[in-house]
Amino acid sequence: MERDGLRREVLAHRDALGLERRRELAAMALQQALALPEWQAARTLLIHAAFRSEMETRGLMAAALEQEKRVCVPQCQVEGLLIIPRRIQGLMDLKPGAYGIPEPDAGACPAVAPEELDLVLVPGAVFDRRGHRLGYGAGYYDRFLPRCSRALSLGFGFSLQLIERLPELPHDVRVQALVTEKGALRFPL
Repeated sequence: MERDGLRREVLAHRDALGLERRRELAAMALQQALALPEWQAARTLLIHAAFRSEMETRGLMAAALEQEKRVCVPQCQVEGLLIIPRRIQGLMDLKPGAYGIPEPDAGACPAVAPEELDLVLVPGAVFDRRGHRLGYGAGYYDRFLPRCSRALSLGFGFSLQLIERLPELPHDVRVQALVTEKGALRFPL
């Protein structure tokens, strides 16, 4: 199946999960992420704000803040299709931004250099068992991840988003690991 059809199919399955089921699975995935040694060692994290039927991430943000980690959330700069990591002090720092996705207030939340990140939580529509991901089509993370020289790139999604093999393109950037409600998978790069 081609990429757009695959994206539509998997997102339809994800959208069909009820809110309570999504919350239940997100709580399980949160525990899987918190148990990772890379999470425990990370001091500066980039955690995307969940949108639509994505796996909820506010619990991860709250846990990281409670653990006194530096929590950054992506601000999407539509011109240039860039991600700017901005440090938040709390969930109240988020407001609807580009595409309606919650993001930090640029006037109140300082930018953090991608090189300072220890862990980047990566959203996606579809993931495969080799670390490839299919996002939403704009390529924000494919451009951003190479700038995060020391960070673990950690996909975060439901197990129903995991397939055996994605058709890949030359510009696709793989994730190093994936967390779902069923556990963590690692992909040597």
